[in-house]
Amino acid sequence: MVKRLMLIAVLVALPAACTGPPVIVVKNPATGEMYQCQTAGYYSYLFAMQTATECAAKHESEGWQPWPH
Repeated sequence: MVKRLMLIAVLVALPAACTGPPVIVVKNPATGEMYQCQTAGYYSYLFAMQTATECAAKHESEGWQPWPH
């Protein structure tokens, strides 16, 4: 019984472990300024309010580049 509960606990925790806050660094080639895009806040463990990829995409559309590239 304990082994089953441990297995269930591990399987439930795996998706939450994969949703850790990623960090993406972007650099402005004109000024050399660097910015860290991080996941900010969560509605729940699985749904972020603003993801680091959304932030990086916004900066890249303004001419920033992923770092290191």
